[in-house]
Amino acid sequence: MKFRLEYGPTFISVDPLSSTRIRGRSRTVTRTRPSVFLRGAVLVGVSCSPLLHGQTDATALQAQVSPPSTSYLSAEPSAAAITPEELRKRYAFGNWAGLRTQLGRHGIVPTALLITDPFGNIHGGTQTGAANYSLFGVDIRLDTKALLGLKGGQLDIGGAVNFGTSLSRSYIGNTFPVQLADVAGAQPRLTYLSYTQALLRNRLSFRVGRTTLNSVFGEEFAGSEAFKKFVSVGFDLVPQGLFLDVPGGAGYPRATWGTRLKYSATKHLYVQGAAYNADAKQLTGDRHGVDFSLHGPVFAIGEAGFRHFRRPDDAKPSRNIKVGGFYGGGTHYSVKNGSLVPVKGLSGFYALADQNLFRLNALSDTPKSSEELSRWGEAELERRVGAFASVVVVPEARTNIVPYFFNVGLISFGLSPSRLRDLFGVGFAYGSHSRGPSMGISDASEPSVPRTPAYEGTLEVTYGFALRPGVLLQPDLQYILHPIGVPSRLRAPASNVATPNATAIGVNVVVNF
Repeated sequence: MKFRLEYGPTFISVDPLSSTRIRGRSRTVTRTRPSVFLRGAVLVGVSCSPLLHGQTDATALQAQVSPPSTSYLSAEPSAAAITPEELRKRYAFGNWAGLRTQLGRHGIVPTALLITDPFGNIHGGTQTGAANYSLFGVDIRLDTKALLGLKGGQLDIGGAVNFGTSLSRSYIGNTFPVQLADVAGAQPRLTYLSYTQALLRNRLSFRVGRTTLNSVFGEEFAGSEAFKKFVSVGFDLVPQGLFLDVPGGAGYPRATWGTRLKYSATKHLYVQGAAYNADAKQLTGDRHGVDFSLHGPVFAIGEAGFRHFRRPDDAKPSRNIKVGGFYGGGTHYSVKNGSLVPVKGLSGFYALADQNLFRLNALSDTPKSSEELSRWGEAELERRVGAFASVVVVPEARTNIVPYFFNVGLISFGLSPSRLRDLFGVGFAYGSHSRGPSMGISDASEPSVPRTPAYEGTLEVTYGFALRPGVLLQPDLQYILHPIGVPSRLRAPASNVATPNATAIGVNVVVNF
């Protein structure tokens, strides 16, 4: 993502195969702008108008929907995932008076998501003040087996709109946006327009079309379920350092043309690779996601992953380990002997891991696992405490924006037996600052512009209350170390005094409709 304009990763980061992880495969949540949503609504209405009455019996559904696959990355929707009872557990508006179940029987899976983040900067930064930033997205997934008889295929269409005021840009001046929704400019845009096909009994899958690196409802690359429980974009769904160094890298809700190939050798091991059109200009908000040009350069990424399951029949892994590398084409610039030197291409690598540390005592009626991996904003059913960490390294420290990035933290679910769906997390995100031209703000010849601090950090403490299925209320506290204060320098003359550390408090509200 663009450092100056977006401050955030591609983040919300939501991508492919993703909206929901179904006992095996992830489901995608795509966001849609109004026109795309209207077209999707018309399609839904035409497909299902005779079916809008009542709720279908779960037993009958089992006979009409493909049975759940035993593989972790399944292309087949789980029958249990669209039963009235399961839908009531997951969404604020449940089964939409029976409509969702009926649509699911015909391979149509609509999803709507709202994220809103009222926050205030109570100390430090460029100035104190309050702001609210929001994101609303709509996605429609079409299962080609139910619609066309083509097994293992799915079409994802989506759009999103961001609106409000960024606390980070307007009041703090930090690199890691405080608000979870602050991942794109305040414009509507087309997000997903892609096709995914699973082959070889779900061991091999490919995706092609308008897509992103990451996903709110699962992940493509460098993702962890633990990341999406935090509010700061420094954690996000994907380590933000990757997006800061490769401005053309597309993360939700900013999508670009790309193709991804994934092979799961076993339930525990997989490898995947992808190539994307990394034209940063087409990701800007004024293009609204409908700039379909292919001007490049290329952004390539590859990853290998290992998953450990505590029990053979568990749907969710207790440990994830991922390592990968990436290359961003195009011309970058380094500083040597006081002069700008063009550099072709920029490469780096990353690693991340998450691990369940221990389980808390569960109530006798608590299921051992969920049928699907939790959607973004939903809490887990299994009581446990886990840890996570990630690191992104782009070795040439004078060519990129954030040469070294890492985050680390603890996350727990159901600390109280009476609040099984609540979550608690504490984490720290760190990013070193480049001394090269990428930052565009360090100038030794201009004494009024202070030198860029060596690093920026965010310490976050958060607690999420699951008010009801599909509704999360998450009070949040963030302490920002060494904000660089870029926005204020663009508005008014800067002093030679460093921007003070900031304290931000607020609440993240997530509603899965």
